[in-house]
Amino acid sequence: MGENEDSMSEDSRIGSVSLPIGLFTGYGISLSQKCWVTLFDHPEDDEYDGDLQDDDEEAPRVHFSFNLEVESASPKIVKKTEA
Repeated sequence: MGENEDSMSEDSRIGSVSLPIGLFTGYGISLSQKCWVTLFDHPEDDEYDGDLQDDDEEAPRVHFSFNLEVESASPKIVKKTEA
């Protein structure tokens, strides 16, 4: 646990959620998104497995806003040759 989590009492914790990096990869396009995500009771079991394009209805929940920017839609291989 991080420093802030260690000092946070159970009374002050509303819930938690972990967002796997895989939720943000694979789009291949730039994207601005807002969504509601349910908070889980236990930090040990809080991995989000939903779709960030759909709002969760259960409470407690948190409203996320994020921007994904793709630098290049198709990666380019650069071959260096020496003369």
